[in-house]
Amino acid sequence: MPRIYIDIETIPSQQPGAREVTKAGVKPPGNYKKPESIQQWMETEGEAAAEEAYRKQALDAAEGEICSIAWAMDNEPPAVIVRPKEQDEAAFLREAFDKMRTAFDTFERLNSRPEFPEPSYCIGHNVEFDLGFIRRRAWVHNILLPGFFPRPTERLGRDYGDTMTMWAGYGGRISLDRLCKALGIASPKAEGIDGGAVFDLWQAGEYARIAEYNMRDVVATRRCWLRMAYEDDVTEDAA
Repeated sequence: MPRIYIDIETIPSQQPGAREVTKAGVKPPGNYKKPESIQQWMETEGEAAAEEAYRKQALDAAEGEICSIAWAMDNEPPAVIVRPKEQDEAAFLREAFDKMRTAFDTFERLNSRPEFPEPSYCIGHNVEFDLGFIRRRAWVHNILLPGFFPRPTERLGRDYGDTMTMWAGYGGRISLDRLCKALGIASPKAEGIDGGAVFDLWQAGEYARIAEYNMRDVVATRRCWLRMAYEDDVTEDAA
């Protein structure tokens, strides 16, 4: 069964005026009642609250966007495509999907047995977020997903895999960083970058650093999966 390990990086909306719209909707906590206290809060904390609210769009596919997709086919080296600031998301997704289709088709041609075709199997960490975000952004732009992506009706565990769920169980959570540390695997966060830093790196044009970080996530996810599936080197205690 061909496995596709996948990870994405996301950013807030890049639509014109998105920041301003978010700022206009920011309000002080409900315990601020007096006009003067509301005004003071807006002056001292409103800007930071608006920026925080704007950045949270990166977690919501209704507004946030994808800026990087990394993947690896089985034991192949990881690949990545990062979106430059001058490219809109729709063009980026079309380019990324084309590259992923090409990589998948090449892998299938070199490694599969046509007489015994097997379904592909996507794997990620908190993969419901990644696959769901990709699917929703493809819907937004009316772009067809590559055929190896799970359909919305397919089920976690049966049709695609998640290292977070494998460790923590359904409904449980563990970060990839903590999982790597628990398993003694090099964490992709060890270089001092995490998902919260991606938007600043992207704004600064640090595309190579985003690419390296995104690929480290894929490599770490693959290592965690293989360890927990007992497909890594296993040491057995003597009886």
